[in-house]
Amino acid sequence: MFKRKEDEVLSLLIEHISLVRNTVELLKQSVEAYFDESDEFRKFSFGVHEMEHNADAKKRQIKQKLAAGAFIPIIREDYGRLVEEVDNIADKAEHTSDILTQTRPEIPENVKPFCNQIAAENLKMLDYLIEITHVMKKNAQKAGEMVAEVESKESYVDKLQWDAIDSLFNLDLDNGTKLLIKLFIDTLAGVSDKIELAGDQLGLMLLKKNI
Repeated sequence: MFKRKEDEVLSLLIEHISLVRNTVELLKQSVEAYFDESDEFRKFSFGVHEMEHNADAKKRQIKQKLAAGAFIPIIREDYGRLVEEVDNIADKAEHTSDILTQTRPEIPENVKPFCNQIAAENLKMLDYLIEITHVMKKNAQKAGEMVAEVESKESYVDKLQWDAIDSLFNLDLDNGTKLLIKLFIDTLAGVSDKIELAGDQLGLMLLKKNI
């Protein structure tokens, strides 16, 4: 019975991360549509909000399973923290979408490629998180290697963020415009920070598993 509950939580966790991934993918599509001045922008932006809502509902479902007694208490706490870290990713993606929708910053052409690449790397990092949850029970070593890959990707996003802001502040724009665009870049890159925190939590859980 306990194993069945634990398997249900793991299955729901994978579904949760997949919904969060969909949220971040819609954000990526929204950013691309905004840069291309596409009519699809509003559709993708609304999709971000809908998918974040779905992810939030899945989080509550997992917490109900944990409260019902899945896992021993110390492990239950780890999974509860992981679910929160994963859900924070979707929240950050929604916040990024809100900034783009509500402020409509005019992103310079030489900054757009950095932003597109950041959005793409965020998605790749989430693919690693999904894979980690698939293999962590059977192959802790492989899962640990993928946690390290998440950290490496986050460092790469940090560099893209720095390059984007450096390019931005070398342009002849007023400071208010620069700061608004910087806010968007920082928030978009902040998605990777949230993904890294979820990866760190998975890494901690792997360490406990091996003790």
